[in-house]
Amino acid sequence: MTHKELRPIALLEILAKIYETIIYRRLKWHLEDGGLLDESQFGFRARRSTHHSVNILLNYLQTNRRRRRDVLLVCKDVEKAFDTVWKEGLIFKLFRSQTLNLPPLLCKILASYLTDRSIKIKYGNKIAQPFTPKAGVPQGSVLAPLLYIIYLNDRPHPTRDHTDPSTETLNIFYADDNNLAISGGLKNIIADAKVEIQTMTDWELKWRIRINPQKSKILLFGPNRKTIKKRLQFHPITTNPLYPERGGATIPVTASHDILGIHIDTNLSFVAHIKRLRQSVNRARKSFLRFICLSNKIREFLYKVYILPKIQYAYPIYPFLSHTQILAIQAIQNNCIYHFIYTYKEAGHTRADSLHITTNLEAINNQFHKKAKKFYKHLEEIHPLWHNTLNQWHSTAIRENKKHIITVTPKEWASQPLTRPIYSKKH
Repeated sequence: MTHKELRPIALLEILAKIYETIIYRRLKWHLEDGGLLDESQFGFRARRSTHHSVNILLNYLQTNRRRRRDVLLVCKDVEKAFDTVWKEGLIFKLFRSQTLNLPPLLCKILASYLTDRSIKIKYGNKIAQPFTPKAGVPQGSVLAPLLYIIYLNDRPHPTRDHTDPSTETLNIFYADDNNLAISGGLKNIIADAKVEIQTMTDWELKWRIRINPQKSKILLFGPNRKTIKKRLQFHPITTNPLYPERGGATIPVTASHDILGIHIDTNLSFVAHIKRLRQSVNRARKSFLRFICLSNKIREFLYKVYILPKIQYAYPIYPFLSHTQILAIQAIQNNCIYHFIYTYKEAGHTRADSLHITTNLEAINNQFHKKAKKFYKHLEEIHPLWHNTLNQWHSTAIRENKKHIITVTPKEWASQPLTRPIYSKKH
């Protein structure tokens, strides 16, 4: 571990923490109840999660795939998000932002909270002289995440003046992750993406936001995805400077990228994600082999607490998986049952469905189906705007899909009754 990977943590007294929580609740009530925060922001907000942003993005990609349209996805990541917040810029936004319309007294309290903070470095028994950081919000505090999304609340959204009127855009934020998707004809979306990236870069330079070029990627989905590198080699989008003071950096074009824990490839096959999931589960399972002498109940508990959440996290992709891919994920759970919850001598040649009943585990297809059903019901009740947007996308895709290859939307699929559990190829 290097010094660049270390972060200062805010340590407050109990009374100060209580006071900070009171300020946080007052500020959150003002912003959330007033609808003053960006609807595209899903990070650090109540009743919003990574599943919401990933599911909306996947629905957008899938519906445009049915419409035979190209989608250019630009993924940008902020470097050292909390540590690089320009404090003077944040205070300026708190006082002057007409969108937020914060009470002056609350702004003064927040300004006092951000200024004149000192940091001490302790190494062993030695403590360095305190110093005042030039930028950043205090990590480990209750207010820091909310202040950060306030700082990003005025991020520019895609313009409506596209090269082609049929071009559509989607902007999804999760804290410091920005995913911009543009769909339409290949030439048009490349030209529009150049404009959008330049607009975003100008805003980032103005507010001293640094982008991590190693974690920023460009993906192309659609019938022309194989020609993307040839088209972009000479296009200004790949020479757009993210760090002008460092000579600039390019946004690399890739065939797959990890977006909030879901590895998405340009084919939307999720083969790479399933492979990484298998490797992650195997590492976790091997780390628990030292508990093999414990009872089956304890090993079953360890599986449900530490390993099963890794598998269930990917439920937003389930409506887009083939039968073979579902079996591949089910095989991961079967492997854990046969070689971790039970030993080979205990399980022997017992059928997988019998072991699932014994351990009170459902098949993967039923687990994902129930979670998806709960998700879309929650989306309809809590986020009607995004719920209506998804319905509009799918109705457009079904109307424009002349071959009628796929007519069932993920929401319609989730509302259907549970199918027969699939435990293996024999079932």
